[in-house]
Amino acid sequence: MTKPIGKAILTESGIKAYQDAAFNGKIVTPRYFKFSEEDIDLDNAFKLMDINGWIKQDINAYIPIDISAVEYLCQVEPDKAVKYCKICGIYLENGTLIALAKPPYPFPPSIAQRFKVQVKYGNLQNLTDFSYLPHDELEQDLARLDTQAAIGEQLLKTNASISNLQQKLNIVTDIVNKKGMGEPNFDSGWFPISSQAGTDSYKEISHDLGSIPKFWTAYAKADTSKSDNSGLTDTVFVVGVAHTGDDEVDHHGGLVAGATDKLFRIWVPDKSNNGANGRVISIYDGWGGEVNVTQIQHALVKILAWK
Repeated sequence: MTKPIGKAILTESGIKAYQDAAFNGKIVTPRYFKFSEEDIDLDNAFKLMDINGWIKQDINAYIPIDISAVEYLCQVEPDKAVKYCKICGIYLENGTLIALAKPPYPFPPSIAQRFKVQVKYGNLQNLTDFSYLPHDELEQDLARLDTQAAIGEQLLKTNASISNLQQKLNIVTDIVNKKGMGEPNFDSGWFPISSQAGTDSYKEISHDLGSIPKFWTAYAKADTSKSDNSGLTDTVFVVGVAHTGDDEVDHHGGLVAGATDKLFRIWVPDKSNNGANGRVISIYDGWGGEVNVTQIQHALVKILAWK
């Protein structure tokens, strides 16, 4: 099987650099390369001064061919290959773009993007300084690129899925962890609310968070200064739902809470048409086998919130 071959050119700036070196006895020092996902036509790229590279990296190695030719090894490892590579630019230490190379097929992300760039110029070895570059005989096996590309495409999709999951995890971590939750950005303190109190069974609590909080919660406990509470008056309850017992709507309870970017809203039961048995906390028929039946009409509520 014949290996597919890419294409490389010396730019106008590259030719001038070598001409100047030959005329003035200077040394040309290729130093780094850039990979780009731009689709550049090399037939019309002679005067190009730079490419929009997504990575810049020192040349990995060189392979002398003869007195007029050298091959540069340019390689980006899979963990850094985050985009397609459709063009490679080789630069001198001073930032001059001297050569452009185009692989036979674009390199997909998530695989080793590695290929040789062969540059030819008269007496090249006498004009080029390779003293700082290691000699390395590695080269790209372009015959295997199709297989690598298929693997790379699948890895790219997998990485995208992992990235999406990681973003969701970061949000959860940000909300739940908060450096061990840390101190809340808002603490309402304990404030009283009673069921069966008409419009006083509704409260609005202002906050200055500037946005709807990412995480917040409400707690309720019995107001022990009141006499008509019964059951677990020493327990703090996490609240935010409404429920009933299994005797139709005779006994029901709950605290419904909502948030905006400026305030929290709290509702507890109040009689409208039927019986006045709604409570802030109601553990009655049909809940846990009626263990620790609790009826709390007068409660203290606290809201904690994190940005």
